[in-house]
Order: sequence, then C-alpha cells, then structure tokens
Amino acid sequence: MTALASPLDQAQGESEAAVFMPPNRLRLKFLFLLVVNLWFPATSLSPRCQHRATTPPRLFSCSSDKDWTTLHKFTTLSTPWMALHGEKLLDDKGQQLDYWRVEKEDSAIVVSLTSDEFLLPEPSFRPGVGRCTLDFPGGRIPANTDLTGPEVAAQIVQRELGISDDSIVSIAPINEKGWPINSSFSNQLLYGFLAVLDLSNDTVLSPGIRKYSTSAEGMEALLEDLECLQCRMVLLEWMRRNNS
Repeated sequence: MTALASPLDQAQGESEAAVFMPPNRLRLKFLFLLVVNLWFPATSLSPRCQHRATTPPRLFSCSSDKDWTTLHKFTTLSTPWMALHGEKLLDDKGQQLDYWRVEKEDSAIVVSLTSDEFLLPEPSFRPGVGRCTLDFPGGRIPANTDLTGPEVAAQIVQRELGISDDSIVSIAPINEKGWPINSSFSNQLLYGFLAVLDLSNDTVLSPGIRKYSTSAEGMEALLEDLECLQCRMVLLEWMRRNNS
C-alpha cells in the first residue's frame, strides 16, 4: 500500500490544517459522489460561527415572489434536545397548511487523522436506526456559548478519542458556511472540521478506537464502513477542496 503525504509535515507554518491529495484513481469517484449530493446554501449562520464566513451565502429566488406566512403557532414541545413547533402556514398559492418543524443546535463533525491514519471512535448505538454505526467524532455546537467552532471541535475530539489537547496539532473548518441538514424540516446546520493529530507522545487512546490507513485501500475500506451521511459529506467535501 502507498502511504499518502503526512499532514503533520504540511501543517507546519500554515494557518489552516494541511491536507493530503487523494490517490489519482479515487478522484473521479469522489467527484461523482459530490456531484450527486445536493448542495444547500446556508440561509443563516450561528453567531459562534459567523467569524469563519468569508463570503455571503448565495441566495436563490423561488418561482413565486410571495414568501410563506405563519398564521399562528398551535403547539410547541420543548426538550433539552430540540423544540418541535406546529404551525399554520399560508403558502404562496394561498393554501393553508399544518406544518411541523424542529429547532435544534447545530452539528459538528470532525475528520481526525494522524500522519498515516484516520481515527474514529468505537461504533455506538444509534436509537434512530436501532443499531451501532461508525461515525467520525461529532457533537452539538451549543447555542449559548462563547466558544468558537474550532474550540468546540477540539473538545469533541478529546472527549471521543480520549486524547489530550497537547495531541492536537491544528483544527480548521472544512465548510465555513453551515449546511442545512434538512431544510424543509429543521433549522439545524452542519459544520465540518479537520483535526490533525500527533500521537507521538505515547498517547493512550480510548478503547475500541477504529483506525483506517490513508492509503488507497484504507480510504476504500473507510467509505465502505462509513454509513453516516453527514460524516461522508464532510469527508468528501474536505477531499474535494483539496483537489481543486
């Protein structure tokens, strides 16, 4: 297997985490997967993530000049995880609709790698699908926090991989504008980050950590095992940006 260039070497002297170029024979596959994924421009940014935006979101026009109007809210269910709102809406055609939407904190996914391996936490049980799945380190970005996105990402990596802050060489955003995860149903945005790690100081990882080589064979195996759509999208976007 052919190892890819070390991100640790490339990170020196750069303001953002350096990345490696994927093998030539995978580039067309990654490009194809990216094309078939829908690209949703963010309509807004969380206050804690606004400092990372360098360009305003692209705005699209609907076929109708009329926005939908909220006539009244008939119920709200608030929990520590989310708020569910039931509303009566008037659409652009004059129809009244009962519509449900969810307000949730934004999500962060962190692609974590050393010089030659991706690191992922032990698969955990997901009640939504009723089984364990493999995921990159991830978590929520609290709505009321003074922490920046990279600072939250650093906490996530330390918690889920069991490493210290000293093992983190750099953390940089992959997408500066949040992606709506389900724009018709929720306001939740997804932010991806790249964490370059140095485990040379005999760092003891959490039990069950999964490792995937950065070789062509390792990338194929990771994409085969990685079912989480958010994780796949962040990984593929990171690779796309470093192919351009």
